[in-house]
Amino acid sequence: MKEEYDAKLLTATKEHEQQLSKTHEECEARVTEVMKEFKVKSSEALEHAVVSKSELLSSLQSLPLARIPSYETQKELIRPLLPQCLKKGEKWCLVGVRWFKKWKKCTGFDSKDQDTAGPSSSHPGPIDNASLFKSNVSETLKDYLMEERHYALLPKS
Repeated sequence: MKEEYDAKLLTATKEHEQQLSKTHEECEARVTEVMKEFKVKSSEALEHAVVSKSELLSSLQSLPLARIPSYETQKELIRPLLPQCLKKGEKWCLVGVRWFKKWKKCTGFDSKDQDTAGPSSSHPGPIDNASLFKSNVSETLKDYLMEERHYALLPKS
């Protein structure tokens, strides 16, 4: 009887091991299949997500541009704000002094005579504050910046 029991136990154990091996192989095959699907789907998603430079530029060109006020209007808007004192809770903007000087020259800001304003070709371009930061990717201001030497403070209103 013991021999018969041992034989049945051995047969059952072998069948169980074969079933486990088969299940393990099936699991490995399914994992491999899923990984392949994931690679394909993720590469397809990346292809759709990546936009070429020309596509980006053409989409930007189709956007309506904000109406930029005339130099005289800009000057009229900024002049009364500059003498204000910084007050707790107000938001002020740091602007690189080089850009601000170009803007002042362009608008004739320091002169009473509008004729001293530069031609439209002398527009200062977009605000450039790169010189105020520790690096191009950093949002940390450089140490020892001085108002009117490195930056101008403009109220955000």
